[in-house]
Amino acid sequence: MTTENELKGKALLQKEMNEFLEDPDTCDLFGVDYWDEDNPNILSWRITMMGPIGTFYEGGYFLIKADFDENYPVSKPTVRFKTKIYHTNVNQTNGHICLTTLNNWNNTEIRPKMKEVFEDIIFILCNQNAQRGYSNNITEEYKKDLQKFENSAQEWCKKYANVNDYDEPKYFYSS
Repeated sequence: MTTENELKGKALLQKEMNEFLEDPDTCDLFGVDYWDEDNPNILSWRITMMGPIGTFYEGGYFLIKADFDENYPVSKPTVRFKTKIYHTNVNQTNGHICLTTLNNWNNTEIRPKMKEVFEDIIFILCNQNAQRGYSNNITEEYKKDLQKFENSAQEWCKKYANVNDYDEPKYFYSS
């Protein structure tokens, strides 16, 4: 049986998704839809985004998945890249993203909206946070040999984030 809080959480998620779809500025950055278009579920979002211009990820087309539990917004969402990406703040095993908005989720009275979470993703693509890196090897490379890091990031972008085959599972992180 669905509780009143679960209904409120789902209604809030639907409202936030609608705000995404109605905001032309957001639509220029992200595409937002249900993860499984054939089986719509507001608790699982599919987000597509282009790599920001002027970054190592420019020209890449990335797929991100956001999963929510029924206690949203009390419970923070799980947000991760599905498309492989060479980044200091992305777990290279499963695509989980180290984001301030998610890390501080339970430490604030006012929870951020999902739009803020996705703006934070754009921010980390433009500004690596080597202090909070997931991968020691990638983080060290970023700190010590920026040119090598840039070459690797661009190589991965061409290999895994190609707009023509961005939804190929072979280019995804495992679950």
